[in-house]
Amino acid sequence: MVNVYNKVDLDALPLAETATKIKNVMVVPFQPVIRIQTDLLTATSPLCDENKDLLPNIYAKANGPFLNFLKEFETSILKAAKHNAATWWPKRNVADMIDNGFKSYFKGDDVFKINVKTSAEAIVFDQTSSELPNEAACTGSKFWAVLEAHRVVLGKTEFGVVWKLDQMMLKPVVKCEVAAPLGPDVDEGDFL
Repeated sequence: MVNVYNKVDLDALPLAETATKIKNVMVVPFQPVIRIQTDLLTATSPLCDENKDLLPNIYAKANGPFLNFLKEFETSILKAAKHNAATWWPKRNVADMIDNGFKSYFKGDDVFKINVKTSAEAIVFDQTSSELPNEAACTGSKFWAVLEAHRVVLGKTEFGVVWKLDQMMLKPVVKCEVAAPLGPDVDEGDFL
């Protein structure tokens, strides 16, 4: 189920009570996964490289209420880490890591990082629901997205949440076209 981001209760995030080991890291899963629909975002990096290979993440610029939601979400994760430190990191003194090891997904004040799933899973489409190639999402693209947060990842010296891109709907680019060329009796200066 996808929620509008402002419907997520940040005071009651659905985090598991204990961490579990997946591969070489400990994780605390969201139960259920948090899936949200964003406001309009601006890509500050492309989704694919020059060879049309999917990049591991995309950076996007947010503003307004959605930007505030992301910042409040991070604050809620920090509060949850402090509250659950004994069960998330048993047998470790983690006070310093909680204060200094939180890995924010922000890269500046309003630019944040979104990890991208494989090209077969991340879907890029237009407003008519027609699927587009991933390289259509280039730097400067405006888009709405469905993002997923599966878990809090707990490392040895840092921890954080990873947002993953599930779907991206590109806003169409408005192009202006001249209906007719200037005639011989019209001076270009008439339009200035």
